[in-house]
Amino acid sequence: MAEIKDGKLYVKTPVGTLVAYSGGEPDFPGICIDLYRDGVSFNAPLALTEYTSTEGDLVGKDYIITYIWKTVTENEYSKRIVHTNIDQFFAESENKGQLLEVEENNIRDSLCLQGSSSDTTNLIERVVLALKKVRDSLIHIFQKCFAQK
Repeated sequence: MAEIKDGKLYVKTPVGTLVAYSGGEPDFPGICIDLYRDGVSFNAPLALTEYTSTEGDLVGKDYIITYIWKTVTENEYSKRIVHTNIDQFFAESENKGQLLEVEENNIRDSLCLQGSSSDTTNLIERVVLALKKVRDSLIHIFQKCFAQK
């Protein structure tokens, strides 16, 4: 169960609590995700997703970048992902749910086996429904999180 407190989103897991919060500098707005454990005065960094237009090889264009700490004991991130096709995603999704339908069909197609039984089809439909519920829950949580600012 997720909880929003002090402008942060907390999600308890068996290995600690995931904490998502606004991070970065004013010119580089972003979201940090750390792992917290009771009794420890610092968090383990997991990811930072932020906007930039001035980072090294990306100067002059607008980008969203995610930094990932695979080894949380290291000060430096282990992987940098420059997200692409963002404008294309939003242009294509103007028609409400268009990309989600494509992805749902891709999931169905990838899970379907030739000559699949009705049991397999029912399982696929349940998986797709579960993914839709997860998506809707995440959208709701983040809308509440950002509405509190």
